Amino acid sequence: MKPEDFVETYFLFAARNEVLHGVPMLVTLAQAALESGWGRFAHGYNFFGIKAGPSWNGQIQTLKTTEYIRGKKKRIFQQFRKYTSPVESFEDHAKLLKERFPEAFEECDPVRFVMRIQNYHGHSYATDPNYVIKIARIIERIKKIVKKMEIN
Repeated sequence: MKPEDFVETYFLFAARNEVLHGVPMLVTLAQAALESGWGRFAHGYNFFGIKAGPSWNGQIQTLKTTEYIRGKKKRIFQQFRKYTSPVESFEDHAKLLKERFPEAFEECDPVRFVMRIQNYHGHSYATDPNYVIKIARIIERIKKIVKKMEIN
C-alpha cells in the first residue's frame, strides 16, 4: 500500500482514537505505518507490533520480527496479538498506551509524546534505538499527505 493510500484508509481510525483516548492521531498513524510497513505486514490486523504477553487473552500468532537485544539487531520468532479487524487493533493500541505510558498523555506534540513512550521509567515501546527518529520522519511525511488530502 502506498503511504497516501494508507493514510487515507486509516486516518479515521487514528482520529477516532485521538478523540476517544487522547492518543495523537499522527502518533497512531506513524506507529502503524512503521510497524506494519505502511499496511503491508499487518498480519492478523496487528498494525502496531504488539506482542502477546502473559496477560493477553485473545488470539495469538507467531511471527518473525527484528528486535534489538543488548544493542544488537536480531531476527527472532515471537508471539504477537492477533485481531479480528483494524478497529480492534487501533483500539487495543490506544488502551495499551494509556495503561503503560500514562505520562505521555501530558504531551500535545506528537514527537514529544513518542519520546515519552520510548523513554518511560526504564522501559520503552520499541527496542529499536532509532525508533523516535524513524517515527518523527514518518510524522512529517504524514503531515504532508494530510495537507494534500485537505486541499483535494
